[in-house]
Amino acid sequence: MNLNNDISDFSTRVEQIRTYSGLNKAQFSAKIGISPQYYSGITGGDREPGLSVVRGILYAFVEVNPRWLITGEGDMLSAHDPSMTSDAINAMRVELAYTKDVLKELIALRKLVPGYNESKSP
Repeated sequence: MNLNNDISDFSTRVEQIRTYSGLNKAQFSAKIGISPQYYSGITGGDREPGLSVVRGILYAFVEVNPRWLITGEGDMLSAHDPSMTSDAINAMRVELAYTKDVLKELIALRKLVPGYNESKSP
């Protein structure tokens, strides 16, 4: 597993969602609950995205496929039905919990990377 590539790929997916949304960087940042500077740091490769970014995107854009956001697997958009059933909502909660676990593992693993600089982490 290459952590730098994973973060770069994640940053690319975040930018794809922003483009899809039609929002500018400041609007998108506000919508997902982060500062424009943090957003620029993520997409520029200077900052590592945290769980708050994932959570903000998935809450703001419910049509985004959580697995795609984290891993790049599948399509960007989930099959979206405006009249979501409680089963679908529960499935999304399970997916979000999975995402949280994956991020925890990535955070733990990045500390094993030689030259890791904790002062750059979110």
